[in-house]
Amino acid sequence: MTVPHASALFDAVDPAVLRRRHNTKWFGAPEDVLALSVAETDFAPAPPVMEALERALADGDLGYAPPDAIGLPAAFAAFAGRQWGWHPDPAAFVPVSEVMVGVVEALRVLTAPGDRVVVETPAYGPYFRVMRETGRTLVPVPLLHTADGRRRDIEGLRRAFEQGATAMLLCHPHNPTGHLADRAELAAVAEAAAEYGVAVIADEIWAPLVLDDAPAAGDGTDNGGRDSGGDGGGSAFVPYATVPQGPGARTVVLTSASKAYNIPGLKCALMLPVTDGAAAALGGLPELLPYRISLLGVLAAQAAFAQGDAWLAGLRGYLRSNRDLLTRLLAEHVPDAGARPGYVPPAATYLSWIDLRSVVPDGVPVAAYVEERSRVRLSDGEEYGAPGWARLNFGTSAALLEESVRRMGTLRDGL
Repeated sequence: MTVPHASALFDAVDPAVLRRRHNTKWFGAPEDVLALSVAETDFAPAPPVMEALERALADGDLGYAPPDAIGLPAAFAAFAGRQWGWHPDPAAFVPVSEVMVGVVEALRVLTAPGDRVVVETPAYGPYFRVMRETGRTLVPVPLLHTADGRRRDIEGLRRAFEQGATAMLLCHPHNPTGHLADRAELAAVAEAAAEYGVAVIADEIWAPLVLDDAPAAGDGTDNGGRDSGGDGGGSAFVPYATVPQGPGARTVVLTSASKAYNIPGLKCALMLPVTDGAAAALGGLPELLPYRISLLGVLAAQAAFAQGDAWLAGLRGYLRSNRDLLTRLLAEHVPDAGARPGYVPPAATYLSWIDLRSVVPDGVPVAAYVEERSRVRLSDGEEYGAPGWARLNFGTSAALLEESVRRMGTLRDGL
């Protein structure tokens, strides 16, 4: 299947169809509001995914999923090899219903109640909530925002580790900023974590959506027999599992087809213990955990990873074009957005992180203000630990994106 980067397949987003959907993003949105909030795209799933689901429905294949997730781990391992030159062991994966379920369960076996867990801020909103759910204490370490863009604060991480943090949630690529770490940055994280005995839970759900591909040299590392290091493949994404983990490291990676292939409602993800220490800890996972996945999710994700490469390449090209369009549109219609310290287009994901403190009155919730004045729904930065900011989802048609940002041009009128 050949999908050009500006394909009519992605342009053909019909607002009427979006409003008929029952997903969180569009359900209940007023007729005059354009939703660019929840992290779902407005595109139909890839044809191989739809074909797999249609076949399952035709066969009445709606039973319980086998706990080994049939061929999904092998399909993902082959995908990782093609995309990033990484070859994890399919037998090592633990199926879970979604990445955040995996995060919760990994926290429960790798840490103890009351333990301090590092989260880099701004952070994906549910990270804050799972700390409360599991009784862990969140330790924020802000990303650095420099003239050259964002990067991790390695010294800040070291201080948090030295002060007693026992684990870290590593969002790579990063939500909401779209920051993409290179091998050196990831290696620095792994070195610090190993030095202080900190477990790392790497959420790599956005890995397939790196927008600017480039060779990324691997190191050939073999981590405890559960994966072999990459030769880089054709993507700038570097799997965290392929950097040296250090003696005694406890590292878990979580992934899913849900974001790249727009199937989050099908509830299927994979958890991989990267090191011996993590594998031993994951022996304490609930016995029934693998049985809680969805069979439709397994079939859809397997089809996505096995047959969806061409569609994914087209999607990345379209998102790259939308990202660049958004940069131009913000400069034209909302020039003050990101004025402090500057707008940084994302290297990955379909999420744009925008500073709106210059165009929204102090103390006013950003998302509510934007929706009221411009009839565009964004995600409020307060949910991510950054009041005054907003997350904009550009995983939609170029036409709908352009209309949305044009509407946002009215924001300064209220100041």
